[in-house]
Amino acid sequence: MAQELDKKFSEIEREVAIGDKDRRANGEPEATPYLKKAQANWKRYRDNQCYARTYEVGPASLRFVEFWDCMARVTRNRLNELTTANED
Repeated sequence: MAQELDKKFSEIEREVAIGDKDRRANGEPEATPYLKKAQANWKRYRDNQCYARTYEVGPASLRFVEFWDCMARVTRNRLNELTTANED
């Protein structure tokens, strides 16, 4: 799942970088730095969200399963978000 997300993000980043050439030529701000910041912040959100959910679960035996379930769920949602936003 994480590899699929990284691949999709790289595709989007390349597309945005192409648009940045035009933006730069027109004296407009580039989008790539903000896209990268958004992805870095999303990763921090994902990690913190999943750790919070994991530790509220209770018994340690369930934490491992909950953590990876959360990571997969949140990553899948981000992948859907990037795919949908890219289609607009």
